[in-house]
Amino acid sequence: MKSSCLALAAFLLSLLGLSGQAQNVALRPGDTITMRLFGAPADYTAEFAGEYTIAIDGTVGVPEIGAVNAAGLTATQLARSIQTQLVQMKIFTRPVVEIIVPGAGTITVRGEVRVPSVLQWIPDMTLLSAIDRAGRGGFSGPGKVKVRRAGKVTMYNLKKVDKDPTQNPKLMPGDEVDVGGEN
Repeated sequence: MKSSCLALAAFLLSLLGLSGQAQNVALRPGDTITMRLFGAPADYTAEFAGEYTIAIDGTVGVPEIGAVNAAGLTATQLARSIQTQLVQMKIFTRPVVEIIVPGAGTITVRGEVRVPSVLQWIPDMTLLSAIDRAGRGGFSGPGKVKVRRAGKVTMYNLKKVDKDPTQNPKLMPGDEVDVGGEN
């Protein structure tokens, strides 16, 4: 019953265009999340990828780690907790864990990237992190990037964004990123 109510709430939020807020809601027992791992060999990333349900005791079973407290944390907090444990246990040196809550929205990345993608939005997603996840391609031009948000286009110079973190904007659900060229 509880999970069907959560699914209905996520669906209604997505209809209202508020789906990005689902990432900032505290997780509860019975919630289903999707986990992905980046920054590790493909064999390990496949082992981590999948759907997980938070147990009645508030934990979620994570490969290589075991039970991790999840209830009461946001998706971002849980991802950071898992990343920290993977490093502290000396399993990986620089893992990036992504926790996706259904109804959290997407970002589209296309143009001069290895794999044009529709990515699940996460609250701390920046322009560079989205481009890196789609795989940086070789730029034939000056490294121009267009971000479309609600019909408005903003231009960024990727070379400047790489050098100055203050030029690296946070992305919002529904943003479209066009990398390089004159898209």
